[in-house]
Amino acid sequence: MPETPVPVAVLYRGHALAEALVSGLRRRGWLPHFADPELPDSTMTTGARSSVVIVEDDEGRLPATAVSVATRMAGHGRRAVVAVAGMAALQTTVQVVAAGATAVNADQPYRRLLASVHEALAAGPVALADHERLLADLRERANEASRFRALTARECAVLTDLAIGLNAETIAASRVVGLATIRTQIAAVLRKLEVRSQLAAIALTHRSCADARVAEPLAQFHQHYG
Repeated sequence: MPETPVPVAVLYRGHALAEALVSGLRRRGWLPHFADPELPDSTMTTGARSSVVIVEDDEGRLPATAVSVATRMAGHGRRAVVAVAGMAALQTTVQVVAAGATAVNADQPYRRLLASVHEALAAGPVALADHERLLADLRERANEASRFRALTARECAVLTDLAIGLNAETIAASRVVGLATIRTQIAAVLRKLEVRSQLAAIALTHRSCADARVAEPLAQFHQHYG
């Protein structure tokens, strides 16, 4: 908890995660308030120590103003700028971090998420070396995520089945197709994802897949059986 309450501007009002973070940060001793990104910087923050938290919307996207806000706020040097977003907003998160922000993964459980945001704010502006490592990691994950776009609908379905733990024989039986067809589709998935094994494909999926054709069925499965 900060020694004295520190103002934190949170963007944007009306979205569930932003509302939850304002409540959680207040309990942790911060002074969070919602801010309008279209207003001058002086109305967004109060004093040199003010920080900014940019939060994904209810559709999992970072707003169009996120990059310009990060550029403006990070330029002040003494303020932490934290982007809170999940895999669906990965491309925009890369741009926001390149503008000088740090990033927190919004896809983690809320308590861990709140702790991560608190720690990022308490740490202040990210050190250059740490920032470069974070940016390199996000760019690599964005590169990995882009590979899923090459998959066909059937390949996405097969990959989803693999990711929930089914083997080729079970997939073939459940989809009433030949085992050779499923094995051909699995081979295509591995080739397009640039991995050598099914285990590597599954690991890549859990780490970097933002494609709704795979991510949404997996999320539904884990919601019911996780």
